[in-house]
Amino acid sequence: MARRAQSLLTQIIITNGEVVEKLTCASGLVEAGKSIIMTLELQAPPPLPARPKVKA
Repeated sequence: MARRAQSLLTQIIITNGEVVEKLTCASGLVEAGKSIIMTLELQAPPPLPARPKVKA
C-alpha cells in the first residue's frame, strides 16, 4: 500500500472546535488502534438555567 498511495497521512476533522479549550497532538510513529494521536480538553459546559419554582 505504501508504494502506491499518494500519502500515508490521515486527515482528522474536529467539528465543534469552538468548545475545544486545548488540543495536544502526539508525534512519532503510531500503531493502528493502539496509539493515542491527539488529546482534546473541552471547555466547561455553560451552567444550566435555574428551574422555575412550582407552587404545589
